[in-house]
Amino acid sequence: MSYTYRYSQIPKFRLATFDVFSVGKRKNHIAALLEFDVTNARGKIKELRLKGEKTSFNAWLLKAIADAIVLHPEAASFRKGKRLMTFNEISISLLVEKDIEGKKLPIPVVIEHVNQKTLAEVTKEIEDSKNQIFSKDDVVLNRKSKLYERVY
Repeated sequence: MSYTYRYSQIPKFRLATFDVFSVGKRKNHIAALLEFDVTNARGKIKELRLKGEKTSFNAWLLKAIADAIVLHPEAASFRKGKRLMTFNEISISLLVEKDIEGKKLPIPVVIEHVNQKTLAEVTKEIEDSKNQIFSKDDVVLNRKSKLYERVY
């Protein structure tokens, strides 16, 4: 699958941001736990389900992220040299829990072109990925990882 992208100049006001990022790469990082009120979102999902539309919170979240990136594409741009590279298609990766030969494993899934799909299509792709059958031969694990020891 090919992706289209465009280049643009980095706005001068963003140069300081890139400087901070480059310094941050050499420093220790702190993980953060964020909390959001999703009451309204869950209410909208419930309304959709009552109308007969099958949807999930994860699908709604991916679609909301993609819609936000469509409005603000610079938020998902990459620096390439002295220019910004912005993809026209939005692909989002998420983890789904799979049962592989009796072991529960997180498997990464990429939903491509989320910005061009309906909520129902995103929901179906997530469900299809959960139902896809894998064996341990399909999963590549680092032999030094604790997960490898649990699976084998």
